[in-house]
This record gives sequence, structure tokens and C-alpha cells, in this order.
Amino acid sequence: LVMPYFVKYVVGASSSMRLIYALIYVLAALAAIPVWMWIGKRFGKVHVWMVAISIGIVASLAMFFVGKGNLYVMGALEILRGLGSSAATVLMPAMIADIIDYDEFNTGKRREAQFGVFLGLIPKFIAIIAGAMPLAVLGMVGYDPSAGEINANTHMAIRVLYAIIPFAFHGICITLLFFYPLSATVHAAIREGVELHKK
Repeated sequence: LVMPYFVKYVVGASSSMRLIYALIYVLAALAAIPVWMWIGKRFGKVHVWMVAISIGIVASLAMFFVGKGNLYVMGALEILRGLGSSAATVLMPAMIADIIDYDEFNTGKRREAQFGVFLGLIPKFIAIIAGAMPLAVLGMVGYDPSAGEINANTHMAIRVLYAIIPFAFHGICITLLFFYPLSATVHAAIREGVELHKK
């Protein structure tokens, strides 16, 4: 949502570049999916996802320092952001399957439907907040779309929204994953326990 403002006011690029950067991000994310699948199977889902988030942390922090005319730098950072973000689409569902197994071990019930509903609702609530917050912040700092130039507060707000906020949430996410307990060894023991319960 904030990319058009960042491209126009921070990088100083034309409107066509917004589409190009969006395509770069999406294509990088799609290209990385089979790579994350292979690496995740080989080295473990949690550790690989933490590496992907680290890529997002570096790219988001670097994005804060992008300035006027840095077209290629922003393009490279969008590639990194795309690569990092696509790991979640592959690794998170696999980790949810492990959590469902753990839930079955504790309760004796398979509850994919409840977990599915939960995972379907949470992103919708987040999308509402994420869609409204940037526009509200820009309004509070005095953004005027009819004006040719923007004030310093708006300029900084765009930088923070597009770079620092993702950086902060990446940091929270990697911290939570650091304490994630379901390693491959633990999951194997959980599956064994589930089978023993069934017997």
C-alpha cells in the first residue's frame, strides 16, 4: 500500500516504476518458493524461516536509507524482500501441520478445521489494520496529495511505514521463532506418541 508513495516521493521515480517494482517483488517471491521447499526439508523449517526473515530484516532496514534516484538499489532490495517473504507461504503451513499433530497428541482429536478457520480469520483482521493505518498516519502528518511537494514529516512517515515498521515486525517474528519448540526430533516423538495413543 505504501510502495506508490515511497516510489514517488522518496525515490523520485515515475508511476510506471511502481508496477515494475511490484512485479520484481512478486516474481522473486514465486521463483524462491521451490528453493525454500528444498532447503526447508534439508535443514529444518524453523531455522530456514529464520534465515528468510533475516533477509527481510536486512532489506527493510536498508530500504530506510534509499534516496532520490536510487532506482537500482530499490529494485535489488525488492528482490530480497520478495525472496524473504515467500518462505512464509511454504514453511508456515508445514509448521501448522506439526502444531496440529501436537494438538492431536494432547487432545486425541484432529482439529484441522478449527486451525484453518483461525488462520483464515487472523490475516483478514491484520489486513484491515494494515490497510487503514498507513493512510491514517499520512493524514496525521499533513500529507496533501494536491500539493506538488510533501513536508519533512510526511517524507519521514513514508520511510518509517515502508521500512522501519516491516523491520520491527520481522524482529518480533524471528524472536518468537527462536523459542518455537517443535524441532524435527520433537515432531517425530509427537507422531510416535499419536500412534501409541491410537493403539
